Amino acid sequence: MSRFSDWSAVIIAVAGLTLSSGATAEEQGPYVGFGIGRHQPNDRTFNTGATRSEIEFGDSGVGIGYFGYDFGDMMRAEIELGFRRAGVEDFAGPQAIGSQNQLTALGNILMDVDIDAAITPYLGLGAGLGKTKWETVTGVGTPTYEGSNTKFTWQAIAGFSAPLTEQVNLTVDYRYVQSGKMRFETLPTGGTSVDRYNPQSHNIMVG
Repeated sequence: MSRFSDWSAVIIAVAGLTLSSGATAEEQGPYVGFGIGRHQPNDRTFNTGATRSEIEFGDSGVGIGYFGYDFGDMMRAEIELGFRRAGVEDFAGPQAIGSQNQLTALGNILMDVDIDAAITPYLGLGAGLGKTKWETVTGVGTPTYEGSNTKFTWQAIAGFSAPLTEQVNLTVDYRYVQSGKMRFETLPTGGTSVDRYNPQSHNIMVG
């Protein structure tokens, strides 16, 4: 399974795609932007009846778009839409199939840290809603699970920005995203459901 140790080359490649299309930013006022990168869901345990089970995912892609406002005093606020997709690699055995999609709508508060350098570090928190969908998730000897849940979702952000022009910044950041506990039913219905599953993921973004 590819993990974050392989991602440095990916980030460099993605940065080449985003140098001319980062967020539009001024000292104060509105801005827009987008980011793409890599998405790695955590391996998670959950209940299937009286049994604890585990699901593992491969890393995959993430894309976000956002509209923000810079208040000019190192504080910013954003509205963000994001989409993440990951394939299932292990579900009661390595011959698993299926995917997990997550659509998020979050409000973010970010604080820029002035270090009097060419780059500006920033920290942030976000909260909102995330819709998580399982598509044909099954393993050897398990039922097939499908369905979607919309739950409270939050994220923690740490990164830095660097000016490319007077109007365009390049950003690189890490985002930890977590949603509330979910339930997925079997297909067809009537089997043992998946309970108390809460998705968590690590995301490296360039925008």
